[in-house]
Amino acid sequence: MIGFFPWPNYRHQSPVPSSPPGRPRWQAVRLAVAIAATAHAAPIMSLLLASATLTAAAMVPACSWNSPGRNPYRGTATEAVSRYIDIPADTRARLAASIDAGTADDDVTITRDAIRGRNAYQAAITDMHFGRQTVCERVTRERWPAGAREPAKVYCADGYCLIVPKICGNISRIRMTGGGTSGGGNAGETGGAGPGPGTALPAFPHRPGAIPEPAGAPEVDIEAADAMAQLSMAPAAPAPRLETVPARPFGDWTPGPIGAMPGGPLPARVPVLPVPEPAGWLMFLIGAASLLIYSRFRR
Repeated sequence: MIGFFPWPNYRHQSPVPSSPPGRPRWQAVRLAVAIAATAHAAPIMSLLLASATLTAAAMVPACSWNSPGRNPYRGTATEAVSRYIDIPADTRARLAASIDAGTADDDVTITRDAIRGRNAYQAAITDMHFGRQTVCERVTRERWPAGAREPAKVYCADGYCLIVPKICGNISRIRMTGGGTSGGGNAGETGGAGPGPGTALPAFPHRPGAIPEPAGAPEVDIEAADAMAQLSMAPAAPAPRLETVPARPFGDWTPGPIGAMPGGPLPARVPVLPVPEPAGWLMFLIGAASLLIYSRFRR
């Protein structure tokens, strides 16, 4: 029997291929690189999440500002300035502190076609805050009367300028022209870090699809936009707690509703009566009669 089932011969088989000599080393190197990348990415992700929390707002590409004071800004200066994420953090902090203290760098007058003050500014106003947390990337005042005037204060630091109209407090952004200068600090200070004449100012980041000069921008429902922003920031509602029934031993059933059938008391139990067995003498007679009939048929 052994001859029919020869023992397998493994001598001529090639050994199991092993990994190249340098492979374990490269695997260790790749593992170390992945761990280092994860460690470096964690602070960046935390920073991005913090920025998203600070800058959460309803962004609108274009709005009409033809009725100043109709939709004032109701948030804080820190909240508004924190949404300008292209401005360095320390510069944002200084701008917010200046707005809270009311120490402006310039007092200007906004007209339909210009912003006039001690410095020269471009006419466009961008990233204007309305309501609680609605931001309009571009605003238009094309329907202002030619003689309309609105006073405002300008706060500048490191070449970035914010404008706050007196009538509504809608914190916004403006740009100085190339020939203007900025103190870069509070009013009355000298030797600021603002750009000098001819210095190119940083460009504003534009959202995809934004229009450079909005014409006929619609009136925006600020209350609805704020509600949408609040809804996006609201934490998820906790799941309702399900009432659990403690486990019971098998057969220990408590009357109650089952599916769509209402519950109720159990019906009264009917006692089971035993089936009476035939008497012994009757069984003997039946057996004798059966034998008699069987013997008669055999004959």
